[in-house]
Amino acid sequence: AAGSALRVCFWRDAHGREVDFVIEQNARLRLVEAKWTALPGTGRDLNGLRHVLAHLGDRATPEHWLACRTPNEHLLPGTDNVRAINATNFTRWTT
Repeated sequence: AAGSALRVCFWRDAHGREVDFVIEQNARLRLVEAKWTALPGTGRDLNGLRHVLAHLGDRATPEHWLACRTPNEHLLPGTDNVRAINATNFTRWTT
């Protein structure tokens, strides 16, 4: 719910896989990768996110984000739950 406390951290394992932001709100976790590009891909950009997502189970939110310079939000090709969002819209991150 809007206004409820959230916790932001990052995740990295011993093999170097990482997720830039892990946002926890209402006991659910949203994964966010941050990239400079305006044209995000699905290859290496999402390796860490995919790895962590495979272990979250019911704690995962329905949608995860690749925060970048895209002018138009869209689901990334080949995914059903990773959306490219404009990184400058921080209010979107907390709702």
